[in-house]
Amino acid sequence: MSEPLLVLRASLAIYAECARDAFHGLMRNWIIIPWSIGLLIAAFLSMFLLGQFGDVGGMIAGLVVVALISYYYSWINAAAGKERLRFSSVLPFDWAIFFSLVGLTFVLWTISLLLGQAFAKSPELSWIPICFNLAIFILLNTLPEEVHEQRLDSFPALAAAFQFNKENWIEWYLPLVAILLPALLADWSITLVLVAGTDVLLPIFLPIKALNIALPTGALGSELILTVVLEGLLLCLGTWFMLFRTYLFRALSQGTRRRRIYQLKQR
Repeated sequence: MSEPLLVLRASLAIYAECARDAFHGLMRNWIIIPWSIGLLIAAFLSMFLLGQFGDVGGMIAGLVVVALISYYYSWINAAAGKERLRFSSVLPFDWAIFFSLVGLTFVLWTISLLLGQAFAKSPELSWIPICFNLAIFILLNTLPEEVHEQRLDSFPALAAAFQFNKENWIEWYLPLVAILLPALLADWSITLVLVAGTDVLLPIFLPIKALNIALPTGALGSELILTVVLEGLLLCLGTWFMLFRTYLFRALSQGTRRRRIYQLKQR
């Protein structure tokens, strides 16, 4: 059997195991879903209320959002660790994740701000910041895992994410391509803009946005109750995806591609 086929077989075996573990983790920790809805509401309220106080209010709102993301990361990390989250285990705040996210978001925000200002007066070059965001999402896609799994921040997290994606790009990106494929077939240009507009630290929204593009207009319905139910199911999908990514990151971090092929041959 050729090496590409061996890589594919080894990857499919890992995907199946990670998908199963992610499903069991979500069922075991369904409490993440209502708490995640609470985080979303808190994020919108903080941005709306604090955003009215100018730049200072915006900075405080940004820190609040980072704190809320820290909560979500800690839940994903615990759920992927075979834990069963309860009320008492949901509330503790993980300061290590928070400070890692603060350092990382500051670096990414500074670069984006400089690029935005540099090309703000050149509409014909407005595609450069979009391409930069797309490159960040693709080349540094494992930043969330580097934070909540490895507890890295700022430049060490950027370097580790780039190195991981360079070594495991086939195994890591195949699931992403599979998730985006229906949307790419429906409208590849809008899908690329969607990917570029997705925060690399919040990949939970990627399958949700991709499904919204792939489905026909109005497929999610117009009735309020139906819309709420379907959005809830999409949130479940996004959370499953985050758990799947975590399990996949752990599996790929345990060895090289050559080792995975060797293990497959020994079965």
